Amino acid sequence: MEAIKTYWFLSAKFNGSEDQTERFVKLGIWENGYDNKYLNTVRTISVGDRVAIKSTYNLKKNLPFDNKGQAVSVMEIKATGIVTKNYGDGKLLEVNWQKKNLNKKWFFYTNMATIWSVKDDEWLSKQLINFTFYNEPQDIDYFRNAPYWRSRYGDVANRTQLFSWVRFYEAIADNLLIYLDKSKRSILMEFVNQLATEFKLSYLLDKGLQDICPFTVLGTFNRHIKETTRIEIAKKWAEFLNIEESVPNSFEGIPLLNNQLSWFFTNSENQQQEIDNLWEFYDIALKFSNADKNYQDEFKQKFDLVMSQPYCSWQLTNGLFWIRPHAYVVLDKVSKTYLTDELGLIKNKRLSKEHFNGNDYLKLLDNLAVRFNEDYFPIHSFPELYLTALRKYQSSISHNESLISNNQWQFKLLQLIKELCQKNGTDVFQRKEFLNKYREQLEEEFPNNSVIGESVSNTLQRLRDKDFLQFLGNGKYRLCSDNIDEQNEEIIESDDDIVEQLLVKQPYTLEMFNSRKLFCR
Repeated sequence: MEAIKTYWFLSAKFNGSEDQTERFVKLGIWENGYDNKYLNTVRTISVGDRVAIKSTYNLKKNLPFDNKGQAVSVMEIKATGIVTKNYGDGKLLEVNWQKKNLNKKWFFYTNMATIWSVKDDEWLSKQLINFTFYNEPQDIDYFRNAPYWRSRYGDVANRTQLFSWVRFYEAIADNLLIYLDKSKRSILMEFVNQLATEFKLSYLLDKGLQDICPFTVLGTFNRHIKETTRIEIAKKWAEFLNIEESVPNSFEGIPLLNNQLSWFFTNSENQQQEIDNLWEFYDIALKFSNADKNYQDEFKQKFDLVMSQPYCSWQLTNGLFWIRPHAYVVLDKVSKTYLTDELGLIKNKRLSKEHFNGNDYLKLLDNLAVRFNEDYFPIHSFPELYLTALRKYQSSISHNESLISNNQWQFKLLQLIKELCQKNGTDVFQRKEFLNKYREQLEEEFPNNSVIGESVSNTLQRLRDKDFLQFLGNGKYRLCSDNIDEQNEEIIESDDDIVEQLLVKQPYTLEMFNSRKLFCR
C-alpha cells in the first residue's frame, strides 16, 4: 500500500511585511518569518517534500463562475519546488524552485495559515495537490456544489436559497464601517435617536448616549421584537447606509439579543473606551474575515480585550456572525449546547468567558472549517450550524416543557418566590437572584429538564400575565396576588396530586405570608 504523502503550502508574508516570494525564489530558500512560531512544524518538513508558495484572499468580482454576488476564498499559487535541505532550526529550508511566477488561482478549499500541510488522502486535497503540482485543472462545478459551498454558490435552480439574508447583513456591515471615523459618529447618533423615537426603542431613548458601537447598532434589528418591526428597522438602515442588497423578508437562523441586554457597552465612566474598543475590534474582524492572516494576532488580542468588558459576553459572537455569517461561529447557549451534545467540539456547554479566549475561538473556527468539508458531517457552514442548533434547542425546550406541566411549574415557582421574598423581607426580587438560589434545587427536582433557565423565564412570564407578578424592568419583579376568581382559576392542575387551587384574593404583602397558604393534597 502506497504511503500517504504530505505536501506543504507556505506563506511568504509575515506580520504585515512585504511579500518575500521574489527573494525566496532568487535565493532558493524558504524562511519562517517568525522567531517563536511554527518552529517545530518547519522541522518536520523532509528533504524531497514538495512545497508551494501561496497567498490567500477573498474575491468578489472577475471570477470564472457565477459567485452570486458573494465573496469567494482564493488561494494563489506563486511557485512550486522540492525541499533539498532542512537546517533543523525551525527557520530555514533550501528549495529547488522548479516553477515560478505561476499566479494560478485555486478556489474554495483554501487555508490562510502560514504553513498548511496537505495529505493526499481525500478528494479535496487530492484535487488541490494535482492542480498545484501536476497542472490538472480544478473541477470548479464540483466544488461549487459540494456540501460546504452548495448553499452559497451551487446550482439551486427553482428554489429559494437558504440564508438569503447573508448578503444584506454583509453589506450593512461593510457600509457601517465608515463610522469608524469618530468625526462622523454624530451623524450616526442622530439617526439612531430618530430610529429609537420612531420605533419606541426604549433601551436607546433618553439614555444620554453620545456615542454607540457597531454591534449595538446592528442589534436594533436583531432583538426579540416582531419580525415586521425588524424588517422596517432594517429598511431604515438600508436607506441610511445606501445598501443596494434587498432587505430580507425572513430572518431564519439569525441569533438575537436579549431585550434586557441590548447594549454591548456599559453605562459607566468607561463607556467611551469600551465603545472605541468595540469599533476597533469590528474593523479588525472584518479585515480578518477576508482571509487576511496579517490580522490574526490582532484579532485574538482585541477579542480578549472586548470579551473582558462587562457587557460583552457570548453575545459578542452574535455580532461577529451578523457581520460575516460564513466566517464566524455563534457561541450563545443554543450553539454551545449543540456543539457539546451533538458535535462534541466543546467539552462544556456551560463554558464561561473567563475560560475562553481569542486563540480558543480561532481554533474552534479552524476545526469547524475542516469538518464542514467532510461529506458525512451533519452541517457544512456556520449559518447552517446555527439554524440546526436553534431548531434542536427549540425542540428540546418544547419536549422538556411537555414533561413538566405549566401548572406544576407555576405552582412550584410561586412557592419558591414566596420563600425568597420572606427571607429577604421584601416582595421585590430579581430573576437572576432567584436562579442563583434555586437553580440546583430545580435541577434536582426536575432532572429531565435541561433548560431550567428558559423554563423559569417562561413561567415568570405566565405568572406576570396572570397578575401574580408585576414586572418592574431590568429582570426585577414584584410578587402580587392572583386576581383570578372562582370561574377563572388559572392554576389548577388536572392531576390532583399537584394542586387544588390558589386561594389568595388580595395584594400579597409580607405580613400576609404566614396567613396565606398554598393547599396541596
